[in-house]
Amino acid sequence: MTGDRNHMKLQKLSSIDALLIYQTHLPRDFHSNEIRPLNEVALLVESGLYYGYGLYEKDELVGYAFACSVPNSPCVLLDFCAIRPIYRANGYGTLLIQLLREAFLELNQEIVIEVESPSSAFTDVEQHLSQRRIAFYLRCGMVHTKVRTALQGREYLVMHLPNELHLSDAQIQSELCHIYAAVFYEDVYGHRLLEPAGT
Repeated sequence: MTGDRNHMKLQKLSSIDALLIYQTHLPRDFHSNEIRPLNEVALLVESGLYYGYGLYEKDELVGYAFACSVPNSPCVLLDFCAIRPIYRANGYGTLLIQLLREAFLELNQEIVIEVESPSSAFTDVEQHLSQRRIAFYLRCGMVHTKVRTALQGREYLVMHLPNELHLSDAQIQSELCHIYAAVFYEDVYGHRLLEPAGT
């Protein structure tokens, strides 16, 4: 890593900064069909159900993450996570995940993510990207669960970053149901189908 962790800080974003980063950075880092309309996100940010974090080296934005959760939930769903292009391949992604884990553990929450299954990819490029994402999350200490979700004909694998909470697959599935119902509108939530998870 080129940056010294002592010079790095993870900071929860203000509503204004979160929406600015969502509007300016996400279209470059993620496919358009993954990004929700800004007006919908603004309502969720205002409600406190959706929020962003920035990874900074001194005062320079290095990376960012967006997450959502419901009150009193032990799970937080990591919706987006990215490092700015000029900072990539220097270990900042791993650091961002580590700092997020520490931040959410202080809130008694465990990170959960969805990642597209390679078997659902429509092209070789998409399959390779999915495999790279999974490999990255595994390197960060995340593990697979038995929970699966389906959206618009694609299957998503659910992974989590274990901590002292020791959440079971069944707990994760239950909490995801609550998050989907509160955060995702019916036209999206209706397409998300959770398969039964064992305890």
